[in-house]
Amino acid sequence: MNFFIENPYPSDEKAYWVNWSVFRPFFERNTLHPLDPKVLKRAYHSFWFHERDNQSFFVVGNIDYCASENCIYFSNGRHRTHLLSLYSENVPISLQASVFESDELKKGIIREIKQTEVAILPHLPILSYEQLMENE
Repeated sequence: MNFFIENPYPSDEKAYWVNWSVFRPFFERNTLHPLDPKVLKRAYHSFWFHERDNQSFFVVGNIDYCASENCIYFSNGRHRTHLLSLYSENVPISLQASVFESDELKKGIIREIKQTEVAILPHLPILSYEQLMENE
């Protein structure tokens, strides 16, 4: 599945390819916003995609770094990032400026995503919220 990558906050942050194995331990330290097991399915949420000018877009998650707790917080996107990390160590994500305060996290940044860049995502079903909430 080919999609353009869309940054949810293009005026404030930039989207990057990151090595999730570097970022994952920082997310696992975040006890306030864990993954919701009810929606952890091998499928995309329809809300993560949209069409514009006959082009398909995938909206990446956004993270912030909390130095006092040495962890990262998602303002949006923890489930989609987790899903993508099941198929690849390198995932697209939008980074707030605070992430660059951590030398450890900076090691996991591969490169900035270009606005015209197309990403090849795993071929998975795209489900509505109702479909994601259904019991299997």
